Amino acid sequence: MFRGSFVNNFIKTDIRVLLLIGLVCLAGYAVMLQSPFKTMDDEFSIVRNTEIRSLENIPRFFTSTYFKADKDYYRPLVYVTYALEYRFFGLNYFYYNFDNVILHILNAFLVFYLAGLLVRDRKKAFLVAMLFAVHPVHWEAVGNVSGRAILLCAFFVLGGLIFFLRYVNGRRAIWLWASVLCYVFGLMSKESSGVLPATALCFWLMAGRTERDPGRRGFWMFLPFALAAMGYLGIRHILGIVTMFPWPSWQEMFLGTVTFLKGILVYVRIFFFPVDLHFDRGLEMFKSFVAPGLWLTVAAYLGLFWAGLRFRRKVSGLTWICALWFLIELLPVSQVVTTIGVNPGAISLAEHFVYLASVPVFLLMVSAADRVYRWSVEKGKASASVFRIGFAGFFLFLYLLL
Repeated sequence: MFRGSFVNNFIKTDIRVLLLIGLVCLAGYAVMLQSPFKTMDDEFSIVRNTEIRSLENIPRFFTSTYFKADKDYYRPLVYVTYALEYRFFGLNYFYYNFDNVILHILNAFLVFYLAGLLVRDRKKAFLVAMLFAVHPVHWEAVGNVSGRAILLCAFFVLGGLIFFLRYVNGRRAIWLWASVLCYVFGLMSKESSGVLPATALCFWLMAGRTERDPGRRGFWMFLPFALAAMGYLGIRHILGIVTMFPWPSWQEMFLGTVTFLKGILVYVRIFFFPVDLHFDRGLEMFKSFVAPGLWLTVAAYLGLFWAGLRFRRKVSGLTWICALWFLIELLPVSQVVTTIGVNPGAISLAEHFVYLASVPVFLLMVSAADRVYRWSVEKGKASASVFRIGFAGFFLFLYLLL
């Protein structure tokens, strides 16, 4: 899947394609540029935060927690961006919003590039990037200044995956170290960047690299990622930023995790029909082991797991990669590692959880649509014009919902 010249296929990108993605994205989010600071996070991390008002405080960002009253977040690079913005623009919210949009556009460019490497088709990659750019599910991450952590995290994770694939193709160590550097920057932007090596490992294994490695490459290529993660955790331990919120019992953890699995169905729905979006969506937890919905959810996922094993040879490599990638990206918010509550008896299903996880979903959507398109045209079931109109209509539908 990853064979071929990296440079010849995708580095010579038509600038007009990137301009179109950027302009469409900018036009869609232009309405948010005049939106004032509006969340509690904005107040704590920007408006009332006197430390961002001097660039001399930048070293302090790397030795303190994100929210001063808590000991659970370590995101110094986010504060660095706020300090730079305050230095040049004060508390003019227009520029903070504008920078969020620019980061989202850059992420859409990276999605186009990464999707191109995975599907080896510029048209499909373009459609995936356009879905990522204009899909309303990303409004929470982009439309709130405090979503900066999510955008920075995605920027470094996407860049890290691209560099990793370049290393796998070209075997030049510089690209591996560039990927590790992106990993480090991602960790200093948001904790969920920690799953980047797992996604890279998924790419590598699903591409069959274990059978073709010459020996000097192999699992050792993940050693720098492991060392970076150990160093990151060591720094957090030294600084005392180690607060976790474990479940009181394994029973509650099980109920919370299965509730989140039920919530994934909500995510699937909003990818196709993105209405009734929320700033912080909550889902009522299953309250006992006799709740009918609990075991229906478990049965549904066991059925999917069985079907995956039963028909594994008929499922394409890209489908496996996207499915595993989606699950890996949701692992940090799956309620297994720690509780993520919005209200007593409920778990969080915030839309920003799927900012990165949406990429494999859009890849599958475009690939599936392409298969249906080719089959229908070959069998004479529908003309190419019908599908083009349908695709354009779906994009317009998403765009109008922004």
